Amino acid sequence: MLLWFRNDLRTHDNPALHYFLSNQCSKDANKAVFFVSKKQWKRHDWSDMKIDFIIKHAYKLTEELASLGIQLEIVAVDTFADQVQY
Repeated sequence: MLLWFRNDLRTHDNPALHYFLSNQCSKDANKAVFFVSKKQWKRHDWSDMKIDFIIKHAYKLTEELASLGIQLEIVAVDTFADQVQY
């Protein structure tokens, strides 16, 4: 099963994460993904500070999910459309 983190990067009170944890088939096959799309974010007028904050929070999320037995892969892509190819 794959959990795709898009906007909500918290582990506390996250409905998608709760659903994922309660419906997982095998603890060994659990994986999550978060896409870093700096070019796309810049097109939406995100500041460098906001982008840096999001990326740092994503790496913190990696640690939090690891404690739950979930591997988070952070994938860099240029645009949202590039996410589909993943």
